Amino acid sequence: MFLRLKKTDSGQVLKLLESYRDPDGVPRHRTIVSLGNPAISKHALGTIVKVNTATVSHENTSELGPVLVGLHAWNELGFDDILGSCEMAESRIDSARVAVINRLVEPVAENSLLDWYRSTALPDILQEKLAGAGDDRFYR
Repeated sequence: MFLRLKKTDSGQVLKLLESYRDPDGVPRHRTIVSLGNPAISKHALGTIVKVNTATVSHENTSELGPVLVGLHAWNELGFDDILGSCEMAESRIDSARVAVINRLVEPVAENSLLDWYRSTALPDILQEKLAGAGDDRFYR
């Protein structure tokens, strides 16, 4: 990974990029995150860029890494198809997915599991909020 300063019509944008190879083996770069307009020192040399970390902020932090690995394992093992072939309802499959990933990542009591789920990136990744999920969904 590396930082690149890109000139735009509105100024400059600092981006965190990574190198990868496409399916044909050609080296490419992709943006991981755009860090916005950096505070650049007039004395910056070469590719050294100073960022005023006091002005960098974030909101709504959620856990991603471990839950992403758990979700990948769930998908690789084909649990959605296995449970679906047992005629399990989609809402129950969704609940099972969350419960299994929780046990792998950060086991909590069943009555706290829904709060844990909401504190992770899973609702965004899965694009679901566990519709109809009451606070006792996993406890029951």
